[in-house]
Amino acid sequence: MKILFFNIRIDYGGADKMMTYIANHLSKTHSVDFLTYRNAEVLQPLSDRVNHIHNPLYTHPNKFIEIFGQIKALRKFIKENKYDLCVSFLNPASYMLILATRGLDTKVLLSERGDPNVLTKSKNPFLRLIFKIVQKANGYVFQTEEAKKCYSKRAQENSVVIPNPMPDKEIPEPYEGERKKVIVTVSRLDLRQKRQDILIDAFAKIAPNYPDFSLRLYGDGPDMEKLKDIAEKTGFGDRIEFAGLCRNVLSSINDCALFVLSSDFEGIPNALLEAMACGIPCISTDCSSGGARVIIKDGTNGIIVPRGDVDALSRAMERLICESDLSKKFSENAVGVIEEFSKEKIFSMWEAYINQLMK
Repeated sequence: MKILFFNIRIDYGGADKMMTYIANHLSKTHSVDFLTYRNAEVLQPLSDRVNHIHNPLYTHPNKFIEIFGQIKALRKFIKENKYDLCVSFLNPASYMLILATRGLDTKVLLSERGDPNVLTKSKNPFLRLIFKIVQKANGYVFQTEEAKKCYSKRAQENSVVIPNPMPDKEIPEPYEGERKKVIVTVSRLDLRQKRQDILIDAFAKIAPNYPDFSLRLYGDGPDMEKLKDIAEKTGFGDRIEFAGLCRNVLSSINDCALFVLSSDFEGIPNALLEAMACGIPCISTDCSSGGARVIIKDGTNGIIVPRGDVDALSRAMERLICESDLSKKFSENAVGVIEEFSKEKIFSMWEAYINQLMK
């Protein structure tokens, strides 16, 4: 089978990471190309078996003319290379694939990686049009049942729910000693989605009672300066560290007291999955569309709190700081995600669904 993966770039993000995982796996038994059209840099491990092609497709100063030109060029590229299946995880690549393959024998498989509620509830007519277009694929892979229910009945009938696998990286052994008094998070610094402002405010609520504890944020992004300003205004800026990007982040956070994800919406949060695999006690907001709930069994291997609720998050953080037995229980139970979300298990689900779709 000849398969094309299509995206604007191969970046650090979770969706880009998952695309390369699946492309690398499928390249063992299929011919796989990965086409990017905005940025040629490859920031995820890509197998030598995967043929990376960078092609700008079409450029024009007028955005709408450029999009139509790109779709036309993409259609020509797909026809010339005679792909059996095209795969995309994100817009604009997803809706471009739908439009570019109309009337062709090539099938399109889309994977919803974020929160489709963002599109279904949008008042922007362009975004609503995009959501109508992406309902026209041949098949879909969703990460959660909640995300699946946002789509049309037809799309749901031609879909499967497959969570993310454990990351293809070395997971440190769970830390056995006394943990550092550091609360940590790893994510893009993005207030719209990741809501690190909620985490900073929650930390500020408990900071006076726990003067030995600090908050450390790994990652970069468009809202770094805004978040630094928020941190300073709490009066605890000297205990809130912005650690930037870190290549060996799991080793750096492995001995921290607890990990917190404060997002409003996510797919399956890779950073949370990785932290739990390390045995770090974890707290997550109940981010739409249910991805955190797939990983955390509340009260068994972590804590789920309502999204956007500073008080609930601060109480959960304080609880794990004070209740060492509970923290230890979560640490021991969290590592079960390694088996539950093993690559072998998840990849076999992808293979089975693709075979079913192509029949």
